[in-house]
Amino acid sequence: MPDIIEHGYLYIPQPPLFQAKKKNQKNRFFYTTNELKEANLDKSWEVSRYKGLGEMDADELWETTMDPKRRTLYRVKADDAELADAIVEKCMGQEVNPRKELILNKVFAA
Repeated sequence: MPDIIEHGYLYIPQPPLFQAKKKNQKNRFFYTTNELKEANLDKSWEVSRYKGLGEMDADELWETTMDPKRRTLYRVKADDAELADAIVEKCMGQEVNPRKELILNKVFAA
């Protein structure tokens, strides 16, 4: 379905990376490590990291990722279709080592 991407119709919602909870306080959500650091939360806040959307309940998913008033969307662009194809192949392919290398070099290096 390259036409969907080429015409700018495909968007990806950005879920938060972290949730901070504190008794008698509204939960706070952070989308980057820098946002979390800049919040300067005291030790009474319990901070957890999301590993995927499956860890959120329906209300959290709506509040942080799906609500049109609050969500952040990124338009998918394919400026370099060959590079995109190579990355998808590494992530989804049968070979484990290229996927592991990509994760170690790109995800944990960030």
